[in-house]
Amino acid sequence: MEHPDVLYLKEQVGPYLAEGLASVCISQPEDPVDFLGKWLLNFVSTKELELQLEKDKLQREQDHKTQFEATAGARLEQEKTAASKRALEAEDSRLSEELSSCEEPDTLLPSILNQLKSATGATGVYVGDYKEASAGAEGEEIEAGIRYIAATEDHQWLLDEILPEEVGVTYDVFKADEQEDEEEAAETEEQEGEQPKKKSKIVHVPNVLRDERMHFHNIPLLGAYVAVPLTYNSCLFEEAFDAGVTDTIHYGEELAQYEADRKEKEASKAAAAAAAAAASEEAEEEEEEEEEEALPPSPPVYQTHTRRLVLCLDTLGQNRDFSSENIEYIQQWADKMVARYEAAERESLAKSIEEYIKSQKANKGLAEKNTAEAEAEEEKISAEAAAALPEDASEEVKKFTEDKLRFDRAKMEVLKFKTQILELRTYKVIKHPRVFQVAFYLLGFEKSSIVQKESSNLDWNKARMLLNEKFFTTLQEYTPLGPKKGIKPYAKIDKLVNHLKDISQEEVDQYSIALGSLYRWLSLSLNVRQQDVHLRKQQAEEERERAQEEGAEAPAAAEEDEDMAEDS
Repeated sequence: MEHPDVLYLKEQVGPYLAEGLASVCISQPEDPVDFLGKWLLNFVSTKELELQLEKDKLQREQDHKTQFEATAGARLEQEKTAASKRALEAEDSRLSEELSSCEEPDTLLPSILNQLKSATGATGVYVGDYKEASAGAEGEEIEAGIRYIAATEDHQWLLDEILPEEVGVTYDVFKADEQEDEEEAAETEEQEGEQPKKKSKIVHVPNVLRDERMHFHNIPLLGAYVAVPLTYNSCLFEEAFDAGVTDTIHYGEELAQYEADRKEKEASKAAAAAAAAAASEEAEEEEEEEEEEALPPSPPVYQTHTRRLVLCLDTLGQNRDFSSENIEYIQQWADKMVARYEAAERESLAKSIEEYIKSQKANKGLAEKNTAEAEAEEEKISAEAAAALPEDASEEVKKFTEDKLRFDRAKMEVLKFKTQILELRTYKVIKHPRVFQVAFYLLGFEKSSIVQKESSNLDWNKARMLLNEKFFTTLQEYTPLGPKKGIKPYAKIDKLVNHLKDISQEEVDQYSIALGSLYRWLSLSLNVRQQDVHLRKQQAEEERERAQEEGAEAPAAAEEDEDMAEDS
């Protein structure tokens, strides 16, 4: 076995030394030792150069590879960005087109908010609805505030939250710049003689943690905030409907008269022209002054009041601001939403008015028929009640028996008008909403499912979705007789009676015979319920008094009628 030193020299020195000695042999120098020394020195320099060249080559290859990958990556990233942009633009176009013809813009809010989030990179996007202070259906005071009605999926917790008036910076979107408003008012009055709309402004907070007025609904985080007003002229309210019905009928009459006059003038001109052509005289024709043609009547303009919505976006948690392009994009969508909300409400009100006027023609015939039938029914009810009671029955019991029969007839009448009542779901504005509200309460529907979040007022958009087969099945099964359990405070009889006290049968019938049938059924339900409780209490008291006189044990207390409890 060779010594390690020998092995080392053989492996690390031997090959190079042998190459050097071979060179000495080939060259045959005079001083071979000097030649070998210089050869070895030159060999080392050559090897170092070769190693450096190889290293440089590898580095160039690596740099080329890195550059190629970077270029390919950038190209791929550009392609992805372009594809994403095209997808956003395509979705933008699709949503804009869908919005332009949408009858109920609220149904598109989730899609629009998601689009805004994708396009701007926002953390959350949400819409608030500002309501002024008012009184609720149950007399409660409703404070002014912004209630959030729509939000992207990760901000659903914000729905129905209320931002109190003048809290935070959001309310600034509703404050007009007075100087600009005065200038615009003067300019508009000169040009058109009309009152201009107030200008609203965008609220933009680049860094929310640096604005002490910011209000946080959750944990404060770094980021930006933008609020854009969605203020428009709303016409979906009862006064606009009433005035719209009157104006539409008047417009129809004026239009019919205009068309009749126009046809009469055309016929007169044709007759005159025919007479002139038939005349044999060649007298010079006198120039006649042309009558100024009458203009057709203008379609009705609906009453409006200002509805104030606000579109909000934030980048909380991202520590970045919205770009000017982002804000411009947000404003463009806000303008589209405002335009569609206003147009959709006008279209919906026009449709509701048209359907109402059409229904009134049928309503008139039904009213006359119902009056005749009601008179005949009253005679039958009196006869049936008299046949069912002993001759010595009290007037109180007679009335109760007759009202029970009236209640049964009223239920059949409601079911007869089922189709017409269901058609009221298509109305965007409904008159006498408390009739439906009391009906839902009496039939056990949850208050939260039919009223506005911040008040006890009926939310017709929610309530009309529950006007379905279940509603009529529940109504058919309802009885006002006997003890009631589990009655909610808002559904107790005294409160339901109070809801209806300012509404008359005549005015409901005048609006809709179908809705009038529901009102009649409700009135009788509450009336029979009150009489039933009174008579059962009276009977229980008489039994206790009789037991005391006979010295017998008093009968067990009757079940409590929760809907008639005094603490209701």
